[in-house]
Amino acid sequence: MSNSSESPKKLVIIGLDCAEPSLVFDRLASSLPTFRKLAAAGFAARLRSTDPPVTIPAWISMLTAKDPGQLGLYGIRNRISYEYDSLRVSTSNDVHVPHVWDVMSDHGKTSLLVGVPQTWPVKPLNGDCIAGIPAPNTHRSFTWPESLKDELLRRIPGYRVDIGNFRSMSPYDLADNLFSMTRSRFAAFRYLLKTRPRDFAMMVEIALDRLHHAFWHYWDPTHPLHIPGSPFQDTIPSYYDMLDTEIAHTLAMLPSDCGVLIVSDHGAQAMQGGVRINHWLMQQGYLTLNHAPNMESPLEADMINFQKTTAWGEGGYFGRIFLNVAGREPNGIVSQTEYENVRNKLATHLETMVGPDGKPLGNRVLFPDRHYAESNGIPPDLIVYFGELAWRSLGGVGPNPESFCDGLFTRRNDRGPDGANHNFDGICIGNFNFKTPSAAGTFDAPGSLNITSVASEILHYFDIKPIVTKNTNI
Repeated sequence: MSNSSESPKKLVIIGLDCAEPSLVFDRLASSLPTFRKLAAAGFAARLRSTDPPVTIPAWISMLTAKDPGQLGLYGIRNRISYEYDSLRVSTSNDVHVPHVWDVMSDHGKTSLLVGVPQTWPVKPLNGDCIAGIPAPNTHRSFTWPESLKDELLRRIPGYRVDIGNFRSMSPYDLADNLFSMTRSRFAAFRYLLKTRPRDFAMMVEIALDRLHHAFWHYWDPTHPLHIPGSPFQDTIPSYYDMLDTEIAHTLAMLPSDCGVLIVSDHGAQAMQGGVRINHWLMQQGYLTLNHAPNMESPLEADMINFQKTTAWGEGGYFGRIFLNVAGREPNGIVSQTEYENVRNKLATHLETMVGPDGKPLGNRVLFPDRHYAESNGIPPDLIVYFGELAWRSLGGVGPNPESFCDGLFTRRNDRGPDGANHNFDGICIGNFNFKTPSAAGTFDAPGSLNITSVASEILHYFDIKPIVTKNTNI
């Protein structure tokens, strides 16, 4: 491929959920010739993700130029009311701002989407869409137009949206499924690029995220759970090799003046363990239970004595803290006048938390109403990065025989095997130059971008007025 003197009329984006910069630009760089070749024609940059750096809302922020507060999306699950059990998985119905393809459609441009998260339930599109997560499976409606579903499954019968049970599969089966799912996704994308050429085409492959969570500790010799000589120690580099080949096959079929981006929504890092956030809140006197389970179980609303509870937490790649506020929650006890004092005190306690070695864990606490340009929807009262995401938030309560340090820490995820947690930077590599000066960089010395800048750059590429964004995300 080569650059043309004017903006090409076609743009293809290949999204790799969780592609980690330290692997792409350093540790595995020598086995990624296609990545390097693409960067040599344009630029390479680290892409600072959203706060929090998770699949939802990160991809939507990338494609709308809105931060999570403006979107009202603070994670994969979000509160839909102030009832105690109102957390729900977010879907396309929860996105109320235009995507880049909506803006381009207003200018007569067509789009092709394959596997892009939070495009389900599918919406009418000036083009074609195969939805990504949280589409449950291929038995339900997941394409636009509807007729595309049967065509896709006839052409690629093994196509799947995701591997929902990836934490409970054997490593042998999971590796096979991840490789085959990725090859199917690229095959589908290439088929549609050929049969349905559009002005803008984007695919996102979710398997890399699942790969990092399931296999990082087999590959990384510094990981606390590393097993030397494991038969899975080369699964991660082998997968990246396969990715490079699949991308090469895809780029080979594009016209020479087609713009190309490879992007990821966030990165990955070794997970040191888990912090049992609700166990800690109970220790500190913020959370009181009506009854504790006999073994570790997810915290349910009916377990909590809200007449004596100030706050409760949610597990995940990061921690979320919800205060029990009078006049807001059904049985709130934190008065409006004491709200800020309680929240500030709790944040200080979290930031001074000591790790298993007796030293500060290095937690960082965000106040959503102060951090984002806006704070729409129902945000958590606090967002917590345990050890800057080196530690996962575990929401379960009850005895855990593997926990240590007074039951506060574990080495494993409470939702199944997990060797990695998310990291703050993803990647952005393209064969043309972004207008944002900080994008300038080589593969060996990548530049720096913010994820919310990508949407405007896509529109710049098509000579469309960019989306104006105001955000405080760093």
